[in-house]
Amino acid sequence: MKQSLSRRSFLQMTALSSLGVALAACAPAAPAAQPGAAAGEAPSAAAQPTQIRFHARIGVQGDYYTAMAEQFNAEHPDIEVIPENFPTPNPEYFQKISTMIAGGTIGDAMWAASIHNYYNYAAAGQYVALDDFIAADSYDLGQFYPVAIDACRFEGNMYGLPWIVHPGRIGLYYNQTAFEEAGLELPSADWTYDDLLEASLALTKQEGGQTTQWGFLPETDYFGLVIPIRSFGGDWMNAEGTQVTVDEEAAVAGLKMFEDIHQLHQVTPTPGQIDDKPQMWASGRVAMVQSGYWGQSWGKNFVKDFEWMVAPMPKGPEGSRGMFEFDPNVILATSKAPQAAWEFLKYLSTKEAGVKIAEAGSVPGGRPDVWEDEGLMSYEPHAVFTEIMKTIDPLVMPNNFRAEELFQVAKNVLDPVWLGEKKIDDVIGELASAMQMVMDQPRV
Repeated sequence: MKQSLSRRSFLQMTALSSLGVALAACAPAAPAAQPGAAAGEAPSAAAQPTQIRFHARIGVQGDYYTAMAEQFNAEHPDIEVIPENFPTPNPEYFQKISTMIAGGTIGDAMWAASIHNYYNYAAAGQYVALDDFIAADSYDLGQFYPVAIDACRFEGNMYGLPWIVHPGRIGLYYNQTAFEEAGLELPSADWTYDDLLEASLALTKQEGGQTTQWGFLPETDYFGLVIPIRSFGGDWMNAEGTQVTVDEEAAVAGLKMFEDIHQLHQVTPTPGQIDDKPQMWASGRVAMVQSGYWGQSWGKNFVKDFEWMVAPMPKGPEGSRGMFEFDPNVILATSKAPQAAWEFLKYLSTKEAGVKIAEAGSVPGGRPDVWEDEGLMSYEPHAVFTEIMKTIDPLVMPNNFRAEELFQVAKNVLDPVWLGEKKIDDVIGELASAMQMVMDQPRV
């Protein structure tokens, strides 16, 4: 699929009006006294708008926040949102936020991420609980996905409003032209891992002892592996985030499926052979690739020589299973204008705002009416993920917030498997033990 969305670009929004009407040429020499002012007393100065600083990342999302701030400011003359966008990748952004908090220079509100800094900052008292604002406005939380509201709650309180949501790395993007030329059935929601393997074998090509096209390029990081692990009935940890379960039989079966893809069948590149994942797919070096909602941008921006489409990742014994993720907007506890910040948070969580961030090239807002918007649903790849969102499994993270440490442990222990140096059976005990050691530590 090569066509792109035929809607207006959000980032080409109509420019906002300028400072106002021109002054009259013959203004009086002195302003008239305000009603109730004593003779000779100067009139009171016009009230200045309440300023709030909002932090986000440079890029598509930063451009979006900036445009939304301009639009909000025009509609709310009593509030001025000042966007402050910081560099990516994520480690740089989160380090900047941490430094500003420590130095007392943090602003009023910001973008946060469920898999990075949402829960630990909430536990540390860095965010304002939104429950009183919600109650005062009778704000309807029913407009969001229930899984999003549940995820935004921490120890009984709401600390953020869902901004964008997605079902994880559960998309199987495929080169439709390659399938058709090989006479293969196209991937579908009914596909199993056996179907994936059969197609991967047929689409892996070699010339002169070198692989010129691999059948499948999976995600082998923590969030990519949760797809086969859950689809085979397991998980990385229990629902409370306190006990490792990845060494249980079902989870091991999911990991072994990816081991076989790498070692037994050799239909995927090793970590050392992967350079630029989007370009490897767009150039035809891999026929299928696992990714999330954002993989659509690879097709729209990079694919030139073939038709493409996306299906859910294959079904295991427990179906095709993903893991919900969300990005909330939050109010900082040190804000001197939390009410004004709350107004902006609500503005960012409307249906209109949720559709616009999808049109801008990111992930849709946290509401079913955003995902089911007629304009967005007219794009077939989006519709595939909308269907997945109806049954997505909840996010599970370590209760002590040491997620980054867990991600690194999983990579260190499992990379030798994807390199063909070890088997899952060789490393599963070490993996479970190392992860549990991290999870047994105090909260960050």
